Amino acid sequence: MSTGINHDVRRLLEESIDSIRKLDVLLCMRDAGTDRGWTVAELNAKLRSSETALEADLSGLLDAQLVESVAGPPTSWRYVPGQRARTVDSLAACYRTHRTAVIRIITTRGGSSAQQFADAFRIQRKESGDG
Repeated sequence: MSTGINHDVRRLLEESIDSIRKLDVLLCMRDAGTDRGWTVAELNAKLRSSETALEADLSGLLDAQLVESVAGPPTSWRYVPGQRARTVDSLAACYRTHRTAVIRIITTRGGSSAQQFADAFRIQRKESGDG
């Protein structure tokens, strides 16, 4: 734990946060509190991203049980960390104090998928005895 990031925060990042944008969505919603509902358009206005990407991020946060969908119209999303509230609070603190380490965990996680994708296109050389 030399990076200053505890095990629970690291696990949350590795299991549920696959992009800096998704982390920004989570922390934006956390900072607003559990009573505030967000539409995708409101998140887009605040974070300046793609609505399609934000919808995917919200879907991932829903799967991780960090947000819930609130029936509309329009549909909105609310931060509800449940038992993970303390871990998300620790994540927010770590992101302020150990930003580079948090980003490294997220990008390394994504990097392995990118590497696997790149490796799929690598041409294998024939061994000299294969003719």
